[in-house]
Amino acid sequence: MKSEQEEGMKMMNNLDPVIINYKNLTPADKRIIQAKLSVLGLITNAKDEYKEDIKGKTALTRLMYESAIETADELESKIKEAIILNMAEMIDGYNHVVDDQDTDDYFYGLECDDNE
Repeated sequence: MKSEQEEGMKMMNNLDPVIINYKNLTPADKRIIQAKLSVLGLITNAKDEYKEDIKGKTALTRLMYESAIETADELESKIKEAIILNMAEMIDGYNHVVDDQDTDDYFYGLECDDNE
């Protein structure tokens, strides 16, 4: 399992957010990524609820909650990585050159798109 994580990290290190970022996606691809991000949001919300619910619980229940939070953290990280790799595949498949963006954030442009 560690080798999968290490391999994923190597791939991520080769992706430049100046090129691989949300803003450079086509509108159709943005909708796909938004759907995937909504799943990520559900996991984040569940994790936040666990963190809130853990207060005042017995030791055994806290241990179970902590395990669930740790698992949610790992799942959140893997999904985020998969989304970024998917964006890279999408952009790599374009028949046009995308603009360089002045960013180090793979999700650059998402906030602006949400406001429109």
